[in-house]
Amino acid sequence: GGVGKSRLAQAVARSALHSFADGVWFVHLAPLETAESTGERIALAIGAAVGYPITDLQSPLDELVHYLADKEMLLVLDNWEHLLPAVEPVLYPLLTRTNVHILATSRARLGMDGEHTVRLEGLPPAEAAALFIDRARRIVPAFGQQEKNAQKNDDRKNDGRKNDDQQQAIDHICRQVAGLPLGIELAASWVEH
Repeated sequence: GGVGKSRLAQAVARSALHSFADGVWFVHLAPLETAESTGERIALAIGAAVGYPITDLQSPLDELVHYLADKEMLLVLDNWEHLLPAVEPVLYPLLTRTNVHILATSRARLGMDGEHTVRLEGLPPAEAAALFIDRARRIVPAFGQQEKNAQKNDDRKNDGRKNDDQQQAIDHICRQVAGLPLGIELAASWVEH
């Protein structure tokens, strides 16, 4: 985790808001546990997210599919990786019996026919360093400013080496966490220590 799947999915959802007559809905699946009733629990979570109170607790997926049959919407189903056995039983009826489009995030392929995957990688070095500095400044607002102030005061001893050393350290940290945003944010949170 930590590559930014959920954030990217949320950004896609925001950009698609006006593309679906019945809206774009985000369903956070991480809290659900794997069990025999996982499919039903996913259906209940989707129903709750779209504001539809499912009443048939014996077959909530059937009721949900019936409700969604004439809807044109995007469901963003976030964090499937721990629910993979329920993928086909839940997604197949949604994709074949409704006008619903699905954007799913997962660390693993879902294995559905017609699935299109987008592999996410870490940030490029310049963006990773910029994210590190931005997050570090949330903890220590003057982070990276000492060197600039020393240069402004014509401190010849600094000679830019301290700034270079800090940039090299930031670049090293970003490489160590493979440019993953979560890793960068966690590392940056330690700048005051």
